[in-house]
Amino acid sequence: MAEINTPLTFTVRRRAPELIVPANPTPRELKPLSNIDDQERLRLQIPGIFVYRRDPKMRDKNPVSVI
Repeated sequence: MAEINTPLTFTVRRRAPELIVPANPTPRELKPLSNIDDQERLRLQIPGIFVYRRDPKMRDKNPVSVI
């Protein structure tokens, strides 16, 4: 199988920054954790690398638009 090397390119348009304010004031209240969030053993991160097989049907698709 021949490997196809095509560069991934896209256009970025920079604009002036714009402040978006909330429609209503932000509530100042404390909310308790849910039962799931309150369990210490569930508060962890597992690093991982995901590797997928090449799918010939996706050959002409832009990865950015697929995601």
